[in-house]
Amino acid sequence: MTTAILAIIGHFLSPILAWLWRVLRVSIPVPLAAVVVVAGWWWIDRTSAVRHAVDKAVTELVAGEELAAAKALAEGEQKLREFAEERARAAREAAAAEYAAREDLARKEAETAAELENANDQIAELLARPAPAGCRADADLLGRLRNAR
Repeated sequence: MTTAILAIIGHFLSPILAWLWRVLRVSIPVPLAAVVVVAGWWWIDRTSAVRHAVDKAVTELVAGEELAAAKALAEGEQKLREFAEERARAAREAAAAEYAAREDLARKEAETAAELENANDQIAELLARPAPAGCRADADLLGRLRNAR
């Protein structure tokens, strides 16, 4: 049973495999040969001094670039930190100026309220005085009118 199945599979696969072998035999030999030569050279050359020097130079170059990138990153973070600190300082100064302005406004409001109360008291005092006899201007009224200028 299994040999019959294998015979059927072989019957269908043999033309496909033959065609695949013809394609590979024509199109791959040159690149395949180049890959084999390069792999062989790499295998033989892995212990040479030149290879070690190149590896060392590449390692140093990569490490130098990583160090330069780390320094650039640190400088960028420092600039961001300085910018944030400057903004925070400006915000603190603005808050202090606003607080001082609010205190000044509250003080002026209290002074104005005291002046208003004083003026209302003076008006009430003047209204409480009796009018002079015959509604004529007396010396007190004339004195006040002279001082009003």
